[in-house]
Amino acid sequence: MENFFVDMTDQFDPTDIEENKSVAAVACIPILFWIPLITANKDSQFAKFYSNQGLLLLIGGIVLGILGGVLGSIFGLIPAVGKLLSALILLVCRITPTVAFIYEIVAALQAKAKPIPIIGTMIEIIK
Repeated sequence: MENFFVDMTDQFDPTDIEENKSVAAVACIPILFWIPLITANKDSQFAKFYSNQGLLLLIGGIVLGILGGVLGSIFGLIPAVGKLLSALILLVCRITPTVAFIYEIVAALQAKAKPIPIIGTMIEIIK
């Protein structure tokens, strides 16, 4: 479980973190991932890190929404338990991005660089 919640705070400059943690928290709102790129210091690696995480949250939310709709429709066709399975799949696909969003915004406000579990360390989009 310790590898699941990675802390990358030591890879960033402490003054960069303190100066840009509020902008990083805004970037955790998936549709606003681009805000730090235009408002924060252009050299802020911390703001760019959370910009990446916000973009991943946006893409992940869209993918899970589509996947939940398709799987929910397919499992909804199963007699007797289909409606229950469909509802559970849709619930999981909607709650997962919300939990990741809360996790990220709390980490940003605490001045910690914590990537989204599982997918956050796989991709570096904006350098």
